[in-house]
Amino acid sequence: MVAEAIGLKYDRIEQIRKPIISKVARETPHVKVQPGMVAGCEHIGIAYNGDKVVIKLVHPQQIHPHLEGIETGDYINIFGLPEVHMSNKPEIPGGIATMSLAVNVIPLIVNTTPGLKRMVDLPIPSALMGPSAYERRKQSPERSFPKASFAILCSII
Repeated sequence: MVAEAIGLKYDRIEQIRKPIISKVARETPHVKVQPGMVAGCEHIGIAYNGDKVVIKLVHPQQIHPHLEGIETGDYINIFGLPEVHMSNKPEIPGGIATMSLAVNVIPLIVNTTPGLKRMVDLPIPSALMGPSAYERRKQSPERSFPKASFAILCSII
């Protein structure tokens, strides 16, 4: 879906999942992890065009990475002309990011045509902040939603 959205061609995808083994004791209200135990998972997705890597997504998930001195963040690196390197530290917590996207995509779902949709099939989500944003939406007659229709959002990575 990322490749389609930005116009990159690929011919194969590789997924790698490997455990993150803790070197220190870690504890949450739900689990205790001792050194040598699995503290999380690193999930990597790589899209290739021939032998060339065109997209690489790295998603490490672990409990309390700071206990091993790991500085977390969200990073985007685009190698092209010009190169773009962006970071957000610390990362946006997964639950908050998922909830934000789910809420901000509601107007897009309401205003789309019926059927199975992917994120790439919809406009880019944006936040509606404050009462005036909602009032502007109510005043737009082209944003009506036919009553017996529905859409299903499908996110596939």
